[in-house]
Order: sequence, then C-alpha cells, then structure tokens
Amino acid sequence: MLKVKIQVMIIFCLSFHSLGKTYTFTELLKMAQKQNIEQKIDEVELHKTESKLKSAQSENYPELFGVLGGESRRTLDDGESSVNTEKLIAEMRVHYNIYKFGGTLKKVKALEEIKQAQSKKLDLSAFLFEKKFERFYVNALYHKRIVEILGDELAFNKTLVSLVRKKEKSGLTGKADFLDVRMRESNLESELLSNEANYDEALERLRWFAQIPIKESIELNGELKVGKADFSKKEVVEKAKSFNREYQEAKSQMSASRYELASLKASNLPQINLKARFGRMRIDETYTSENSLEGLAGIYVDIPIWDGGKRESQAELQRLKASKKELEFQRVVRDLEVEVSHELHKLKNALKQIELSEKSLKASREYYRNVLSEYKRGIKSSMDLISARDRLANFQKSLVKFKMHFITSRLNLQEMTGLSF
Repeated sequence: MLKVKIQVMIIFCLSFHSLGKTYTFTELLKMAQKQNIEQKIDEVELHKTESKLKSAQSENYPELFGVLGGESRRTLDDGESSVNTEKLIAEMRVHYNIYKFGGTLKKVKALEEIKQAQSKKLDLSAFLFEKKFERFYVNALYHKRIVEILGDELAFNKTLVSLVRKKEKSGLTGKADFLDVRMRESNLESELLSNEANYDEALERLRWFAQIPIKESIELNGELKVGKADFSKKEVVEKAKSFNREYQEAKSQMSASRYELASLKASNLPQINLKARFGRMRIDETYTSENSLEGLAGIYVDIPIWDGGKRESQAELQRLKASKKELEFQRVVRDLEVEVSHELHKLKNALKQIELSEKSLKASREYYRNVLSEYKRGIKSSMDLISARDRLANFQKSLVKFKMHFITSRLNLQEMTGLSF
C-alpha cells in the first residue's frame, strides 16, 4: 500500500508541472527586469553624486545675496531712552573666490571620477542582472532535466519488472533478482522526490524574480546549451580590466582619493577672494551719516597661519585613505587575474568533460542494447541488465552536470569580462 501511495504522488507531481504555464527565458527575463530594485538603487546613488558635483562646481561662481531690513539706534539721555537714528537697510553683496590653488578643481575631479564609475556601474547593472537571472534559470533547467531522466528510468523500471517476472516464472532467475529490481525502483522514487523538491524551489525563485502570481504554476521551455571558448588567458584578463565593475570602482576610488588629497593640501595655501557690496549699509558699517547709497569692493588674500594642527591631521588622514585605496586596487587587480584564469581553466575543463561524457553516453547506450539483447537470449543475468541501465542513467546525469559546470563558469566569466559566447 505504501508503494502505491508513493507512485501516485510522483505521477501527480510530474503532471502538476506539465499543467503549468510554459515560459521561455526571454519572457521571464522581461518580467523580472521590471522588478530590478538594484538598478533603481544605482540610479539614486548616481543622482546623489551628480548633486555633490554641482555643489562643488558652484564654488567657481560668485555668491550673490541681499540684505534687507531696518535698524534703530537709541541713546540714553538723562536716564531716559530716546531715538537717535532710524535707517532702512537694503544691500547687495558679492563674494567670489578668484583663486584657490586648484582646491576646487581637485574636488570636482574627484567627484567626476566617482560619477564616471557609477555611470559605468549603472550601464552594467542591466547586463549583470540578466546574468544573475540566467544563473537561476539554468539551475532550474538543470533540475528539470534530472527529473526527466529519473522519470524515464522509473518508466523503464516497469518494463524491467516485467522482463524479470517472466524469467522468474520460467525458472531462469530467482526471486532475489525481482527484489533487486524493486529496490532499484524505490531508490529512483526517493531520488526523484528529492530532485522534484529542488526543481520546485528553483521555480519559486524565478517566480519571485518575475513576480508571477502564486496561484499560477510554472513550466520552463529551454535546454542547457554549451558553446566554444576560444580565448587566451591574456585576452580574457585584459577584457576583464576594461569591463569588470569591481575593477573600475576600485580604480576610480583610487583616483578620487588622490584628487581629494590634492584638494585638501590646497586648503593650506592662501586664497584670493573678491568681496563687494552696494546699497544702504548698516549704521555701524556706513561711511557717511546720511541715508545715501554706498559701495565697497576689494580683493583680499586669506593666508592660513595656524589652526592647532587641524588641517595637517586632516591631510594625514586623507593620505592614509589614498594609500588604502591604492592597496585595495592592487588587491582587486591580483584577485581578478587569478579568478579569471581559474574560471577560464574550469570552462575549458568542463568542455573536455562534456566531450568525454558524450562519448561515454554513446558507448553506454550501445552497451545497454547489447546487454538487453543478450539478456533476452539468456546470456546475461538480471544484474547485468540493471547494471547496464544504471550506467546509462548515470552517464546521462553526468552529461547534464558537466553542461551545468560549463554554463556556470561561462556566466562567471561573462560577469567579469562582458564577453559573449
């Protein structure tokens, strides 16, 4: 009774997937891209940097502001308060930094470096999201293919039971062979249930990305495809340096920290400022006693003399920050070269394994057909037939596994280099 329940549940699971709506990779990707929160976050970060850049660039322009109000001066006469002067204040003031020894320019260049890196990051965001989604998609295809292989083996096992039963009735084999076939069936059912669960989990992850309603079941349409990898190590490493987001970010941060240090050093140098004002000035700032319009313009040199070591300590902190960014960049370069080389080796190794698996699978099919023919003629035993069939199923699963290894390494390389293959 227990075996009947398990079989019914397996049939239901398989039929449940077959009743789901079928999606291609492109269809699911378009649905998922509409929900890409990471790209929206990158857009916000870019806008923040653009605002900082505009603020820094504004230091190259004069500051204009007005002063408007009224003043009343009172004096004490014989212990009593009396109004001495009343005046309307209306004034326009100008403050313009003429020269800052490159301080503002370096600050602007630092922000431009950051903006450039964030712009590249945003451009890559859609590409990297596609690769991330493809990774989940091919993982689901992998489990789907394993489920299909195991389902075929369970279907064949019924044929195997019938063959062994006939041999047993004819007295050509014992009951142990029949029990061995039944144990194979139980193992296949257990393995199928496990992979069905993995497939369901992979589908639910795709559902979350694409925001497909929970009431709608999903089925995938696609195959695990492999290609060629005719790239040299040097070519791939150089491509990674021009494309890789982490490399570009580390490089821009290193350059930005150098500009920030130069800007901070410029704060220790004199600044030349233009200051001007015109209008009805405040009582204590006026040059005449009348309510006349007055003006003032002058060029001033502000020379930093001593601030208790504040600027020097800030410069030292920035030097340490710049040194850290340079070390981090060197680490990124080293790690990128190692990772790219490693993934390229794994990719080419997976191709060799696929070629060997295809040859082994072809040979195992021929071997199984021969064993089946010899079994029917009484030359081979039931154990030989089961072993041949298990070997065929294992080679099928190995081929799927090596294809998955190839695709995983391919996606890793694409994310690091932007190469299409």
